[in-house]
Amino acid sequence: MKSYSRSEFIKFFTDRVKGEKKACLRPPYNDNPEIFEKVCPSCAGLCARICEEQIIEIGEEGTPVINLKKGGCTFCRACLDVCEKDVLNLKEDRFIKAKIHLNFTTCLAWNETVCQSCKEACTYDAILFDGLKKPNIRKDECNRCGICVPVCPEGSINIFHL
Repeated sequence: MKSYSRSEFIKFFTDRVKGEKKACLRPPYNDNPEIFEKVCPSCAGLCARICEEQIIEIGEEGTPVINLKKGGCTFCRACLDVCEKDVLNLKEDRFIKAKIHLNFTTCLAWNETVCQSCKEACTYDAILFDGLKKPNIRKDECNRCGICVPVCPEGSINIFHL
């Protein structure tokens, strides 16, 4: 059996990831993610220009992506209202289709430092603390708006494409 050095092992996996298409977060109000690549490149990118929080950007493929490092989605519906191609069409969708993850190893509150930045930012009461420590995200209450992401001083909260 052949053994691999640590650097060979890491290179194997990073090369595989580089070859894969990067998954991205899409704006809410859509139930068909495949339509973005088909329809949006021919659009003028109105959703990015109208976004009040300026979190919608037009990616390399000419499709809208959400950058939660800039802020969170308030579900103001401006992108929905301006979408001429009917890509954004769900009138009552107040949810970003994504996974949320709290990294306990870097979270200040999980590491004996008083910090409640994420809880203070969350308007949906989706982050619960055990006293002043150990926050947990109530995934049933969290709509993945991302408002907690940029306020975390350690970058311990991440939201990923499904």
